[in-house]
Amino acid sequence: MVDPATVITAAETGVTALELADKGWTFWQRRWRGQPEITSRHHNTVVYPEWVEMGGVFRKAEGIFGLRSRQREVFWLLTRAGNKYWPQCALDIRVNWTWESRINVNSNPGPRQMTVLLVWASEFMDQIFRDYKRRGDETRFWDGIEMTPPKCEMRIVQGLQLQIIPKPPPAK
Repeated sequence: MVDPATVITAAETGVTALELADKGWTFWQRRWRGQPEITSRHHNTVVYPEWVEMGGVFRKAEGIFGLRSRQREVFWLLTRAGNKYWPQCALDIRVNWTWESRINVNSNPGPRQMTVLLVWASEFMDQIFRDYKRRGDETRFWDGIEMTPPKCEMRIVQGLQLQIIPKPPPAK
């Protein structure tokens, strides 16, 4: 069920019925698919250029009326700037319901911000992301994918900003 506080808040802030329905749909999708979460980094965490370690947990699907999705759900880490997305990696969820991976935040010196998204991807988007990674590995060309994906193909599960600062010089 949709949380009663959400219904009251929606009425108070003038949220449209469509947005409320979307919130309800998202609630049921989380129960059906399960949901990963980034726990190793928090919003506005300070990091250094190039590679950043990410990690988190996966909340198992509770199911709806005892039923769960039999389909293998695919979640990706992406970095984003405007309408450009850079697929980083698909999550590999371990037996103990945790995951770890590394993302590339570029070697450009900071200070700057980088948006990291944890998304659910449909089979179609998963293939696009895998093809992007394969072609990037072959050509060493990593321009972002410019798109506005529909919600039925890609849904943002969690997003956060990383603050990238220059690496301090080595101590002498």
